[in-house]
Amino acid sequence: MTPIARGSVLADVLEQHCELIPIANRFGIFLGVGNRTINEICSQNGLSPDMIVTVFNLKIEKLDRLDIYDLQQAITHEKNKKKAIPLYLPDGKSKY
Repeated sequence: MTPIARGSVLADVLEQHCELIPIANRFGIFLGVGNRTINEICSQNGLSPDMIVTVFNLKIEKLDRLDIYDLQQAITHEKNKKKAIPLYLPDGKSKY
């Protein structure tokens, strides 16, 4: 499986991995993005493209839980810190 990159066209990514649509929605990215890349969309919405790519790749690789420290490292932009991202704890419960 080819990893998602900043230069990936988001519409193509969401077509191939429909399970990412709700995740994109949580960050304020909705369907109808045209042929814009993840980098372009993130720049227009004040999001960190590196964080979005990391979260997408973790989801498609079926990694359902992140170490809290790793997640904090992935979040590099202040606006992203204000978004609700569920953390999956070892007991299977999510924390916002």
